[in-house]
Amino acid sequence: MTYLLIGITIIIGGFLLSGVIFAKKFNTPENIITYFLQALEIEALEYAIDNNWPKELSGDSLDKTLLVSSGYFFSLGKSIKVKLDYDEIVSLASYAIKLKPVEKTNVGGNNKDNRYIFFIVLYKLALGFKEKRTPIAFQEDSTFIREVNSFNDLNIRETVKRHLRDGKAPIGHQVLTKNYIERYPKWFQMEFK
Repeated sequence: MTYLLIGITIIIGGFLLSGVIFAKKFNTPENIITYFLQALEIEALEYAIDNNWPKELSGDSLDKTLLVSSGYFFSLGKSIKVKLDYDEIVSLASYAIKLKPVEKTNVGGNNKDNRYIFFIVLYKLALGFKEKRTPIAFQEDSTFIREVNSFNDLNIRETVKRHLRDGKAPIGHQVLTKNYIERYPKWFQMEFK
């Protein structure tokens, strides 16, 4: 009987440990920020239909709203120890938009994938810098930008493209996004109070 209890305990412990490891692997910026981006794009379309989307929120301005909102919502999560401030996320989004212009596709649409990927690279590195209490500066000779330029983004690129190919964030993440939007009703104006 004792061996049976020990065996069951080991099996349950192993199951819980593997769940924690999987959750940590899944709760990365490339996963969650991409899901927020996908869910927010759906919300932005619904908002545009319901509220006659303001003209000032288009192009880079709309893209900045989506990037900042997704980064901000990610920073609200409990899965990361170090969080970025709203102003830091705005700086990352502004830098991503400045350095990665939207490209036209062969079929006449817009390709923003590189901008999303670059924003996530910036975000991941900024989290590491903040954890080490190293300043995040955007000058070309800064340590942060040197890290950005030498960062291998292949895994992030593959993850983001896989999620974008799926088209929509998982239902659970869509619900989470709706909850955050209800808590921050002015998300589309980047006014988080």
